[in-house]
Amino acid sequence: MEMNVRGNKSKKTTGGYFACMFFFLIVMAFGIFLSSAVKKGNENCTEKVDARVVDMNISYSTSSKKGRTEIYAPVYEFVFDGQKHIVASDVYSNVNAVDTGDEVLLYVDPDNVENIYCPEQNKNVEKIADIVKLIGGGLAVLFAVLGIISFIRKILFGNNREKQENV
Repeated sequence: MEMNVRGNKSKKTTGGYFACMFFFLIVMAFGIFLSSAVKKGNENCTEKVDARVVDMNISYSTSSKKGRTEIYAPVYEFVFDGQKHIVASDVYSNVNAVDTGDEVLLYVDPDNVENIYCPEQNKNVEKIADIVKLIGGGLAVLFAVLGIISFIRKILFGNNREKQENV
């Protein structure tokens, strides 16, 4: 007695494609969230100023895989409303996007000059968010198409295959 395995496999395959599609839609949503979080946190930083990186704050991150790792946050010096300010970034990274002595463009919150945004420093986070969005969206579309093709194939050819296998 032969069992019809293909019919069950087709249902599982179609469902698997749609499950993968939903997973990658979630990945894409995370990328969108990450991108909007970077932008939203700095929406009050509207005034452009030229700044210089005068120092690097060093902190340490500990993980079971890498052990103790140095992470850096730049300290900027700039003039705003005729006053000199020295402000440390609150964005730490293990990769220096800027170095001491670099001249950079900052956006400053006019109501709170301690709130700054450096596009150069946040470039890596924005790139990662864009990559996550593209990969998640692209793979979601791919699995949606595969799921639709599998579903249509099952509708069009499913009964013929079952009849051929039973002969």
